[in-house]
Amino acid sequence: MSEETRSFTERARAFLLRRVVLIPFGVVVLLIIFSRVRPIPVIAHEASGGPLVREAFGVGTLESAEQVLLAFDVGGRIIEL
Repeated sequence: MSEETRSFTERARAFLLRRVVLIPFGVVVLLIIFSRVRPIPVIAHEASGGPLVREAFGVGTLESAEQVLLAFDVGGRIIEL
């Protein structure tokens, strides 16, 4: 056999190995994985229509995300903020 023929034979053998052995092996692995995976049970609720509220009122404490210290160099009173 020549060098080209041997190379072709090796390539053909590798191609068949991939097609005949590895693809069915991959299919079996995927079947095992997907046969063990079960869906998670979910509680569903049907949405219903109704009026939209534009304002919401509540009672509680309002706190600022930032605090600022006020310091004045000029003497006087703060009449309004």
